[in-house]
Parts: sequence; C-alpha cells; structure tokens
Amino acid sequence: MQKLDRFQGLVTDFCSKIDFLTVYIQEAHPKEGWFIPGNKVQLKQHTNLDERIKAAAILKEVGSNCPIVVDDFSNTGMLMYAAFPEALFVIDRCNILRYSAHGPHAYEPDDLRKWIENEVKKST
Repeated sequence: MQKLDRFQGLVTDFCSKIDFLTVYIQEAHPKEGWFIPGNKVQLKQHTNLDERIKAAAILKEVGSNCPIVVDDFSNTGMLMYAAFPEALFVIDRCNILRYSAHGPHAYEPDDLRKWIENEVKKST
C-alpha cells in the first residue's frame, strides 16, 4: 500500500485511455506475519473468502479509485500471474500481456507511468 498514492495518480491521469482494475490477492504483509510499519491499514491474514472481500472493501475505502475484484481463496489469479506480493500488468484488448512488473522491487508505478506515456505518444 505504500505505493498506492502513485498508482492512484496513474488511474486519475490515464482513466480516459486505459481501463484499470485492481485484483486483491493474499495479504502480503499481515499483522501477524511480515508486517511493515507505516502501512495505512493493518490487516490479519485472510482465513476465508469473506475476510478477503472485506479487506478489498477497506482498500476501496482508503482511496482506491479504480474497480477492485477479489482473487479466489485458492489464489488462482495470484499463482497464474506470479503476482505475490504485488505486481503491475498491462493487458491489451487482444489479451496480450504488454507490460509486467513483479514486486516488491519492480512494482514501481513511476516506471509504469513512463511506459504508458511512451505508448500514448506512439499511438498519436
């Protein structure tokens, strides 16, 4: 969540050109696990799908400005895209993966911003 503000800036700046979606997956930094001080929200690891759905609702409340969906409790999406603990993806209209950055170190909204800006320039 530390980079959430920069991601939200991407959504705000490019929502007229790009459809954004957040997929809420397994909690990467739960209170009882590898907790990171300074996080806006402190959550326990989900023990069922209802808890994961409630956690996604909390994310929406603290400021997510794009739609949020929840991965199933078997973590199908997370495993399919190797998205743990976090990742950024751009998938085009033909369902082709055009950009990926797997966190925590490559999850950099500023790098995605540069990539989007370059793609927008190419298309005009």
